Amino acid sequence: MEQACLDTNVLIELSRRKLVRYIEPEDNMYLPVIVFYEFLRGLAYLGRDIGRAKRELEYRFHIIWLDNSVLEKASEIYVELRRKGVLIPDPGILIAASCISHGLPLATYNREHFERIPGIKLKDPDEIISELNMYKALIKRESS
Repeated sequence: MEQACLDTNVLIELSRRKLVRYIEPEDNMYLPVIVFYEFLRGLAYLGRDIGRAKRELEYRFHIIWLDNSVLEKASEIYVELRRKGVLIPDPGILIAASCISHGLPLATYNREHFERIPGIKLKDPDEIISELNMYKALIKRESS
């Protein structure tokens, strides 16, 4: 699977389709810490076991923390968008900065938001879903 960062909406869709379990650490899939937080926050609101979910996400994904390079990039993005008058919410800026500073494409269903950000590469999340569905089918065939 090609490396990518996932936006919250993609992680939710993978979870809804029960595909997260088919992501392995060597697949090099990444979660910006903001996505990690938003997902766990949603599970907590629904009354789910966030401890178990947190451990599973930490096992399956590489978490991108808010280090200096991410914060500097986020500041640059904020200033550029604000000057152009096309500002997006801070979580989106931090997610984009995480991807850009690590040279990774972002898989998102919210292309309109992120297309405003210079230097970001976007990936079609349906490609990831398709690959995981094929892997799921292969595993089911082998276990039959």
